[in-house]
Amino acid sequence: MDLELMLSGNLLNRTLGLLKKNCRSTLAFDSNTAVEGNPFKDAVEKLLGHYLNGIMKNTADLSSKAMDFEVEVALLKKAKDQLSKAIEEASDIAKAVEKKLQDAKVALMKSTEENA
Repeated sequence: MDLELMLSGNLLNRTLGLLKKNCRSTLAFDSNTAVEGNPFKDAVEKLLGHYLNGIMKNTADLSSKAMDFEVEVALLKKAKDQLSKAIEEASDIAKAVEKKLQDAKVALMKSTEENA
């Protein structure tokens, strides 16, 4: 929690400073006077802590889902490779059967001609 407060306090000070510098913002509250125990600073730190927790949780969830997808991709690739191999083997068997059928047909015609 200390790291969270430190990060949110730093983020608050940087955000207020950037608003003041780049947006010519007239702030009702100066980041330099944001000292410990100030209700405004405490409220902003609490909100920032809440959002940081949400960001960390969402990041962890997305990372977990990405890992799940990587596992699924690996499984699907393996299944595809196995199916491709099975199809190739079935095609080879079909070609061999077709060749035997042609050979049998030629032998039958030859036999028919010899017996005629």
